[in-house]
Amino acid sequence: MKYIKLFESLNKEDFFKRKKELEEQIYQELGDEFIENIIKEGSFDDLNFLLQNGFDLKSSDTNNLLVVALENNQIEMFEYLLKNYDDINSISLRDIIGKKNYNGTNILTDEKIKLLKIITDYGYKYYDKYNLIDLYLKGYERLNIFIDWLLKNYPDNYKLVKHLLTGRLKEKYSYLEKTEDYNL
Repeated sequence: MKYIKLFESLNKEDFFKRKKELEEQIYQELGDEFIENIIKEGSFDDLNFLLQNGFDLKSSDTNNLLVVALENNQIEMFEYLLKNYDDINSISLRDIIGKKNYNGTNILTDEKIKLLKIITDYGYKYYDKYNLIDLYLKGYERLNIFIDWLLKNYPDNYKLVKHLLTGRLKEKYSYLEKTEDYNL
């Protein structure tokens, strides 16, 4: 008797609503499985297909898609994602530079420096509650190359890196010490 009651309470609207929910769930699972490949390839057709069928990029359980686009030199896809789905500061520096090796040397490769420059140009902030340069980049070999570029192009970051400056860089950017005194 209970089963008949349940069947009787099922109506057409409930059936189509449930069907749509199941389809969206299938597209979400499908998208989660393939989204990184879609971003790597820069396939807007595939991305639009998923989005039109209920895929939600924000609830996708994958690596940071902005980083995936950057690492695969998909700048157009990166800009699209940045404009429509994520904030530049959602990127963790660890996603770009990898995990720190506490038993060996950590080197900022040219590729990692290039990615750091790109996110900086798009407005990445190296300070929230913590100094992210200290937190993630301190102790890396070749950090001075990035710091030199950062201060040359974005001198407002001087407060974050002044304690890391040595030798030539300390002399080169000594004028910023005076501007800091005046909050410039």
